Order: sequence, then structure tokens, then C-alpha cells
Amino acid sequence: VRRLLVLAVSNDKDVPGIVRVLAQHFARAYVTRFTSNPRGVAADQLAALWTEAGGAEAIACAAPEEAWRAARQAAAADDLICVAGSVFLAGELRPTVCATEERRHA
Repeated sequence: VRRLLVLAVSNDKDVPGIVRVLAQHFARAYVTRFTSNPRGVAADQLAALWTEAGGAEAIACAAPEEAWRAARQAAAADDLICVAGSVFLAGELRPTVCATEERRHA
């Protein structure tokens, strides 16, 4: 079982600290920037922080939906995908995640 992460963070948070804690627990991160609030940290900046923190692999994605699709495509049936870092990200991805799960159970 691998743990994959979809991550976006606000720039008014302890971004390096958040990344440092998470990087040790995930096989891969799909980092992105939420679009609903201008405080989001750029995906390439998150990817660089992930690498600095010793994280396994970070893939920068232009939009949250792209990050979710990439994580879903990479995930095996038993893998875990965690969406974290911001309620803004969760809010943006909720419709996409719900639609994905509805199709999966149909």
C-alpha cells in the first residue's frame, strides 16, 4: 500500500514545516495551487520544498483537478490518496472526488 498526497497550502501558513512533516509519510506528492484564493503557494515552490525536505517525489500540477487525476491514475487499488494542506483545496476538489467515487460505485 502506497500513500499518495495531493497538496496545496496557503502562503500565510508554516509551509516549510507542513511540507517537512508530510514528506516523510508519502511515496509521492502531487502538489498544486488552489484557484479559489490568491494566497495559494505556487506548485513549483511546493515541489522544491518537498525535495528539500527529503520527500520521495513531487509532481507539480497546474490545477487541483489535474493533481487529483494524476494521483488517481498512478494509484493501485490498495493505495491511499490523501488530500491535505488547505480547506480551499478540499472545497475545490470535493465535487471532483465525489464524481469519481460515484462512477467507481456505479
